[in-house]
Amino acid sequence: MPSVGIRIVISAATGSHTLKRSIDNGAGKTREISKGGLPVWRRGMATLAGVALLAAVACSTSHYRESADKDVYESIDLMQKAVFGKAEDFSVDTRYSKREIEEILASEIIQERMEEGVLKLDLEGALRVATEFSREYQSDKESLYLSALSLEGVELAFFTVFSADSTARVDRENDQDGKFSTDSNSTAKKAFRTGGMITASLGNDLIRYFTGDPRRSLVNALSLNLSQPLLRGAGRSIVGESLKQAERNLVYQCRQHAFFQNDFAVGIVKDYFTLLGTKNAVRNNYTNYLRRVESRKRAEARSSFLDAPIGSQLAISSELDAKNAYIRSTASYQRDLDRFKLSLGIPLTVDVLLEDRDLKQLEAAGLPSTSADPQRAFEMAVKSYLPLLNEIDKYEDRKRKVRVKANEFLPGLDFKSDASLNWDDEENYVDFDVDDVIANSRLELDLPINRWKQRNEYRDLIIKFEAGIRTLAKALDDRRNAIANGVRDLARDRNLYLNNVEAVKNAQARLDEQNLRAQAGQVNQQTYIDAQDTLIRAENDLSLSMVNVLSRLLELKLNMGALDASRPRFWLERDMDSGLLASGKAAEPRTAAEIQLIPPDKLFKENEDTN
Repeated sequence: MPSVGIRIVISAATGSHTLKRSIDNGAGKTREISKGGLPVWRRGMATLAGVALLAAVACSTSHYRESADKDVYESIDLMQKAVFGKAEDFSVDTRYSKREIEEILASEIIQERMEEGVLKLDLEGALRVATEFSREYQSDKESLYLSALSLEGVELAFFTVFSADSTARVDRENDQDGKFSTDSNSTAKKAFRTGGMITASLGNDLIRYFTGDPRRSLVNALSLNLSQPLLRGAGRSIVGESLKQAERNLVYQCRQHAFFQNDFAVGIVKDYFTLLGTKNAVRNNYTNYLRRVESRKRAEARSSFLDAPIGSQLAISSELDAKNAYIRSTASYQRDLDRFKLSLGIPLTVDVLLEDRDLKQLEAAGLPSTSADPQRAFEMAVKSYLPLLNEIDKYEDRKRKVRVKANEFLPGLDFKSDASLNWDDEENYVDFDVDDVIANSRLELDLPINRWKQRNEYRDLIIKFEAGIRTLAKALDDRRNAIANGVRDLARDRNLYLNNVEAVKNAQARLDEQNLRAQAGQVNQQTYIDAQDTLIRAENDLSLSMVNVLSRLLELKLNMGALDASRPRFWLERDMDSGLLASGKAAEPRTAAEIQLIPPDKLFKENEDTN
């Protein structure tokens, strides 16, 4: 018979959980953290009216975003406290985050990158600007956020999840009265880390006639299902592997983020001081150009008097060389400054002015110690260098995954039980006769006959584990090599700075002598030019020498895991940890004259008895 029907389906789901776990902080210790949380909605929907009411108060998209942020930020806060003992004020929000997506037009971004202005920066200001506007810095924060969001998704599998759906239908056949019916179901599911799953469902079928006899019929059904693996797929270490790996991934990302913050700050400091050193070189080149102009004028006057054009020709060539050097240095500075703007994340159209006082403060801080012992520094890195801690823990991950995969070779033996009840009494949902319950329990056995796929995956994991041994060994060797090179490079650049100080003094004295000769009319023009060249090279080398020393010091501390960029003006700290100092080492030179060279035969140990 023909019928007319309207079908409306609305469903909703929610969940709750309380999370307690122990987190490996990378130092052989664990900290227990707990996370409680989502609101629980427990009302089953038996009629369409209840479903419609829920739809009317449904959350907006902004609510879901805020809810995700709240949970993610809580996870990051707990994990950072577990790993580092403290948490940062973390947020991925930018100046666009509170705006509607449709409002942010491409034309606005284009216009923003074309804005002009003047920005005067000292080093601390540059670091603040970089952390706020740097694209790389924002991307790293978002990587940490997404790692925590991924953990939230994995945790969902172990929530108690409540869901409900309802279907309404109106039927009319021929000239009979219309008939309204609803089918509603409510379900609760809970997965356990032992591998078990319990599901409870309640269903209602309600039929009411709109006209005629107001009879009603109500059928209710309640079912309960339980499943628990006993061999394959059983146990917290097996079932909880995905959650454990997600937790460890968040630990790794927290460490990576903390290391990135230090590495990023060191990069900004190095770039800033390099620019200041280049500024000094530009000034030196211009001063040298002015000296060459004066030299050329004197040479021209002398050559016209003595009728000896060779001297003036050399002076003109020298002046042109100095002019070219100045032009190249200004172009190099502007190129490096634009690269620095890119690192800061500010438009290239903004004119950035760098304060010089930071370089003066750096020079006033003096030379750092270079007496760190490479072996002690390496031992510190094994405990404190965050990327290396991640490599060590990832080695343990590979080992654990082999153990988990081996579980798949066990027979599948599952205990399953279910019970159901149907009743017609619409007045009381809980007063029922136990004799009406239908229940059964059973054991299901799955023999491990076909395990070719698991065999191949298991062998693949073993190969990856052995590759992981090499990966960890290389990471340790790379760290030791970086530290040893850092100690050598710091000592080298420190000695070069002392030599450059003396080189400037000597070159200036040599040029002063040539100036006196020029005034007496006894100068050799080529010798005079050589003296000028020597001075400008020494001045420019000295301008960058202290910056090189600072760069090597910061790199060494970073490679050891001993640098904390959150400390104010960390780049001015000079003292090494006393536990890292080499014992019995001679006092470090303070002048170029105190630098002692190691003869080649001692350096190569050619005369030592190897027996």
